[in-house]
Amino acid sequence: MRLAFWKNHNALYKYLSNNDILDVNQSGFRTGDSCINQLSVIVHEIHKAFDSNPTSDVWGVFLDIPKAFDRVWHDGSILGPLLFLVYINDISFSLENNVKLFADDTCLFSVVKDPLICANSLNNDLFKIQEWAYKWKMSFNPDVTKQAQEVIFSRKRSSINHPQLSFNGAIVQKAPVQKHLGIFLDEKLSFNHHLKYIIDKTTRGVGILRKLRLYVPRKSLLTIYKSFIRSHIDYGDVLYDQPHNASFSEKIESIQYNAALAISGAIRGTSKEKLYQELGLESLSSRRWLHRLSLFYKIQKNIAPIYMQNIIPTPNHFLNTWNQFQIPQIFCWTESFSNSLFPYCIKEWRILDVKIK
Repeated sequence: MRLAFWKNHNALYKYLSNNDILDVNQSGFRTGDSCINQLSVIVHEIHKAFDSNPTSDVWGVFLDIPKAFDRVWHDGSILGPLLFLVYINDISFSLENNVKLFADDTCLFSVVKDPLICANSLNNDLFKIQEWAYKWKMSFNPDVTKQAQEVIFSRKRSSINHPQLSFNGAIVQKAPVQKHLGIFLDEKLSFNHHLKYIIDKTTRGVGILRKLRLYVPRKSLLTIYKSFIRSHIDYGDVLYDQPHNASFSEKIESIQYNAALAISGAIRGTSKEKLYQELGLESLSSRRWLHRLSLFYKIQKNIAPIYMQNIIPTPNHFLNTWNQFQIPQIFCWTESFSNSLFPYCIKEWRILDVKIK
């Protein structure tokens, strides 16, 4: 029976994909797509708005359908996610603003040129979503304690008043930070809140390693570290990495150094390089560089979703020069944007050895 479900799933997914039926804004349960892929585009659009001259705000609204799969009839858990995508497939078709969906998580966002015009446009879209939900017996944020939230991403020195948004008969709650698909997005896009979250979560894990060291072999401690501690650091590191910010990088690296001390029993002050070499660990900054370039490789080889490929400028093959096949760099005013995922990867990719590419 389970095999039959898988065959039905694969056949239906192939049909939907080959005929471009599924919404391009939907990343949930899509082959080759992921939370990080979708977040990379959202973060890029915010960085790009910050980098514009003059700098622009980005107005984001975050919605959720609780117990989404329970609201859609499905024939077994294997087919359930795919049938859910089909059921909600047209939700974004009539919306004016940018929208990104990951199954039941929805992010609606817009670059703010005029706060009043932007508010009217967002409110119109929220009303359309509300009408769609009523028509198809779905419910967004029904819990009064978990209402829709908005974050106004801005790096302006003086704040600008933004009109209120409403959804489901309630005012959309303003928040300085929002956890979306596992990453904390703060209003400055500094990722400081996310860094604190990582440090708090992993510090507890390092404490457990210290207690286990007397009873568990080093090899097992390394496996525990890589599986249950470093995995939290790795998640989303292509987004929050800040190669130009030494202080930020040092705070992240200190997590692994403390873990290495706990695993080895070495005293504080031991050379980080020697400790890593002894344990077979690479630096976290090296891992972030590799993760970024690995993701960019997928984009270059058309393995990543088309919406990521569309961000990368196209080489000018009409230029009769040595660099006619080089990817043009993305122009950046600020160091922050220059070191964000896509501009940074293009710079690094351009100087890579051809054999590596």
